[in-house]
Amino acid sequence: MSHAASTTRPSRNRSRTTPSASRPALAGHPLAVEPIQAAWGANARAGPGVPTVLAALDTPEARIAVQAGLPEHVYNAWTQPADLGWSRHEAFGTQPCLVCLYWPDRRQPSQHELIADALGQADL
Repeated sequence: MSHAASTTRPSRNRSRTTPSASRPALAGHPLAVEPIQAAWGANARAGPGVPTVLAALDTPEARIAVQAGLPEHVYNAWTQPADLGWSRHEAFGTQPCLVCLYWPDRRQPSQHELIADALGQADL
């Protein structure tokens, strides 16, 4: 039996977290999912050294944090307004990792630029 740790935030259905919401779909499957409601790195079960990670991550920082833990396998679910999907990352160093898949194709504004823009401040 395979085991996977899953960390994420609560789902839109506030009565269940995203990992526990997947339980009915995996009923009777040999994959055992252990839902962990914790931020990545908050404890030993949700941090570096975990061999397989199921994730639903919304920020570049979260993807970097998980990939930096060098799990052997990462499976990431994602949604868009009219779309949903998943990506698998099973060969770090030879195939795109969780971070590389989302590499920007143009210059991104810095944190300072984002804040200045949000406050309506002129560029320096």
